[in-house]
Amino acid sequence: MSQAKTTKNGQLSEKQATSLYRKHVNGAWIRAGSTYALWILYAISGWYSDAITDSSFRGITIASIVLIGINPPTLYLLKRIRSRRMFEYLSLLVNIVEVSSFTTIVYYAGGVRANHFILALASVIAYVGVAAPKRISIVILIICILEYNLFIYLEHFGFLLHQNPQWSYDFQLRDIQIIGFSVSALFTAVAYVAISTGTLLKQSRNKLRMRNLELDRINKIAKIANRSLNLNQILSAICQELSVLFPIRFATIALNDEKEEKLRIVTYNSSDSEMPNLVGHEMSWKDIDVNNEDIESMEPLILL
Repeated sequence: MSQAKTTKNGQLSEKQATSLYRKHVNGAWIRAGSTYALWILYAISGWYSDAITDSSFRGITIASIVLIGINPPTLYLLKRIRSRRMFEYLSLLVNIVEVSSFTTIVYYAGGVRANHFILALASVIAYVGVAAPKRISIVILIICILEYNLFIYLEHFGFLLHQNPQWSYDFQLRDIQIIGFSVSALFTAVAYVAISTGTLLKQSRNKLRMRNLELDRINKIAKIANRSLNLNQILSAICQELSVLFPIRFATIALNDEKEEKLRIVTYNSSDSEMPNLVGHEMSWKDIDVNNEDIESMEPLILL
């Protein structure tokens, strides 16, 4: 989930909503693909080889179905939501369901004896930390720490059944405390690195966007200058042709403005030996103010 600028009434623009929706689609594909791979490589193969029990297989399968099945309805709603607050709440709900489902998989894989599966929770923290705002990343970190420590203590005190009984459970309370603190520290470190990385990426993206805007502005200025140059050349050729037919010399001046281009045709008597100084000299001016489209379609007689 990404933070986005919104309009004054708190609504996402069409462009912003489309961009955020595409990010959620990519996240849904990642979530579904990783869950399916985990289910095939661990649940199916482990159950077939009797490495896990039937109850563990059912629990992992249900959690995997939830992880994959949550994608279609949430994407359907996210595509139609334009409220920034509702968009963030629904995205946060998806992340909470994702964390709870992976915690369930860790429990049914063996609980505290299957700590190798905490990498699944760490990957969720890392992904959210890079893609989401800092406050959302901190919320997901706290939820991961609370859910993990809750189920290992509930399992230790007998409120939850031990899964995979072929693995002996001989942990003492001090062992559970050390494991809980260690995993919490690991989650915090992963979140810190992910949030820092996400911040650097956002800063780099903003700098790149500003440079692109500056390049666009420079290109527009260059195009205006090029049109002005071509316009001067055309008018000079017209004036040369007119000077042959009429005893009047023409001088052209193109004035550039930020909003429009103004053309001025200066006339002076052909008996003058040289062109007078334009500064402080009273002359007969004929001003024609036109825009670029009018210049391109202008008939020669209009210049007279």
